Amino acid sequence: MREPSTDPVRPNYVGMAFLVFLAVLGIVYVGMSLSYGWSAETNPLGPGAAPAALGILLIAGCLVLLMQEVRSHRRAVAAAAQGIPPAEAAAPGVRDLVKPVLILLIVIAGLILTTVIGMMIAMPLVVLAIALFVEKLKPVPALIMAAVTALMLWLVFQQLLSIRFPTNLIGL
Repeated sequence: MREPSTDPVRPNYVGMAFLVFLAVLGIVYVGMSLSYGWSAETNPLGPGAAPAALGILLIAGCLVLLMQEVRSHRRAVAAAAQGIPPAEAAAPGVRDLVKPVLILLIVIAGLILTTVIGMMIAMPLVVLAIALFVEKLKPVPALIMAAVTALMLWLVFQQLLSIRFPTNLIGL
């Protein structure tokens, strides 16, 4: 049986660094969306509205997760000060990077695929790949998630907001 570690409790630096990276990526999305315009003459939402909204959501989500990590670390430090051994005091390692890097690679592949097969097909494929290879879901729930993603993209952007995605190499 493993003995409790006597090392000081360390924050999850790898996870926090990845959250900061994602927050900076969100800031870049918002900044770049300004050049596209957030509104259009014929539509209340312009081509920059979706990237801006997603960037803002990404920033907000990262900030919430960072605050949770800091609170969790403070609780672990307080518990260690009282002599209560932390549940897991091991420092984060390379294995902690596998999921975030895999997600990032899948998203990049999806962005590259978008120019070829279109967003309506590429984004559900991204969701399917993440569900199968990162979250290790069974095929049926993963396919349902991908189908719901495709349906929501179509309903929200094309039906509700009347935003047409740019055509791609195969005309979708």
